[in-house]
Amino acid sequence: MYTEKERAKLLIQAATAVSTYPEVEGIVQVGSGVDGFGDQYSDIDLIFSTFSADQLASLRTRVERMFSDAVYIRPKPLPAGVFLYVFLKNGLEFDIVLLPTRALQVRSSHWKILTDKTGQVLQRMHSSQLEEMDQQTFRGTLVEWEFEIIYALRGILFEIQRENFLYVLSRMEFVRDKLVRVL
Repeated sequence: MYTEKERAKLLIQAATAVSTYPEVEGIVQVGSGVDGFGDQYSDIDLIFSTFSADQLASLRTRVERMFSDAVYIRPKPLPAGVFLYVFLKNGLEFDIVLLPTRALQVRSSHWKILTDKTGQVLQRMHSSQLEEMDQQTFRGTLVEWEFEIIYALRGILFEIQRENFLYVLSRMEFVRDKLVRVL
């Protein structure tokens, strides 16, 4: 696992590199890392926004190249972009959403603009907080049941280490329900 300092360094390195890409209009950090990483199991959640939808493919190629040493990269299509689960060696996870700025959405009050080349990213983030929650789709639909179960089990292992047993029980129930529906 990574220390908070190592995690912060990787975040800065990734954001600095991505901010130089010509198709990137903005970078938004979301989730627990905004307030400081809680523990060695915390992931890094980022949104990379492009000036236009037609730039998403080239940005995805650049991001996947940047993480070429990752153990596993799992793309998940979104209605307006793509979600990338990036698993690094020693367990660090980057959750990266690639979207055009016009499609930015925020579910959480925990977000911070890291790059905003035009001012539109901040404006869109503020306006999206006022929109209906049911229009937001970052994690609403996972791709395949096998991945959902493995991802939940990975989370369960981290939550056991955190001694967050109520969350462990809820995730175990999720896994059970998935297996019952599939079998």
